[in-house]
Amino acid sequence: MRKKKIILRALIVAFLAVGACSTTMFTWVALDTNDSAGVAEQFLHLLHERNTAEAYSANTTAHFRALQTPEEFDKMMELVGLPLTYRLDVWRDRTLELSNRSRIRGTLIDLGGQDVKFTVDVVREEGDWKINAFVGDDRANVGPGAWFKQIPFREDLNQLTGETIMVFRESIEAGDMASFYNFMSDSFTIGITLERIQVAYQPYIDADVDLTGIETLAPVYLELPTFEDVGLGIDEEDFTTIEDVMVLRGFYPVEPKPVPFKLSYVYEHPEWKLFQFLVCQPTIKNLPPKYCLPWLSRQENKDPSQCFDVEADDLQRQTTLGDRDAIHCEKNTPAEPLPVTARIREPECIGCALCLAPCPVDAIIGAPGFMHTVMADQCTGCELCLPACPVDCIELAAMP
Repeated sequence: MRKKKIILRALIVAFLAVGACSTTMFTWVALDTNDSAGVAEQFLHLLHERNTAEAYSANTTAHFRALQTPEEFDKMMELVGLPLTYRLDVWRDRTLELSNRSRIRGTLIDLGGQDVKFTVDVVREEGDWKINAFVGDDRANVGPGAWFKQIPFREDLNQLTGETIMVFRESIEAGDMASFYNFMSDSFTIGITLERIQVAYQPYIDADVDLTGIETLAPVYLELPTFEDVGLGIDEEDFTTIEDVMVLRGFYPVEPKPVPFKLSYVYEHPEWKLFQFLVCQPTIKNLPPKYCLPWLSRQENKDPSQCFDVEADDLQRQTTLGDRDAIHCEKNTPAEPLPVTARIREPECIGCALCLAPCPVDAIIGAPGFMHTVMADQCTGCELCLPACPVDCIELAAMP
């Protein structure tokens, strides 16, 4: 009995000692992060007051300012939305100031309709605490500066698509897609060779399409830009998701016919890079009616029969106008169609979705885990999908 009492008392003493140490540790964290948290609070308060100039000049490190100009900082804060409404996490969730660094966590309230977690990276510079990074969780570890996942402003989207279409035009005119290929993101060029892109768009080059000055026109966006996740892989173990791909759908109002496009971009810090692209030859035929109507409204001849069958009943018209993703290019050929088209041997298809991304004209229908098929009337026979298939179930067949 005496032995049991001794053991019990020892456990009680140990428990009280651990509790005392924990309390001391928590108190130390609270006190030790107090100064840096105060700097973070001051920085955020200035943003709440819309005083971006002082927040930038007086509170950030030299490294922060070297990698993000005042104009870039102002634009990012405008995208985030000022006045900034925020809440700092409790001191228990702070990182101890080791090696003159402290990380303060918090939440931006109602940013784009949702709360967004952020981190303020505070470092000691010449004896004073300064802000080295202010980032959302979607831009964690990108380095100094203020960075959040946001759709760019319209002017920046216009510049992005304009630069894309200019490089595309120059490559088409030169008859060499190398410049355009080098313009693409690493996510694209890792899996697709220049030779494949050259083959895919050689018919576009041969068609001698005049795109002079297209990049000087303001693109017409057919819907708000969206963030989409692109899944690639054979099974659950190998499946990879490329997150937050920004997709733009629209057309350039070239006369006499528009040039439809579908451009996808991935973020490779500190800029958006082209990931997938679909640029059609000037056409009305392949613009879905709901996309054709914005073009028609800009023309002198506003005959709606150019965009859809005016004699169709209301149900047929509503179904057609509701087609969201049906931007497809005509076969990029000036005369005779290519003699072959891709064909998937469906019983052998494993539904890996690896062939979807390489297709420059979105001619393959399918989703991860489901059998795929090729739309023969859209396929250009470019062969880009062949090397992507891990089970070699895609073949070229004579055009029907």
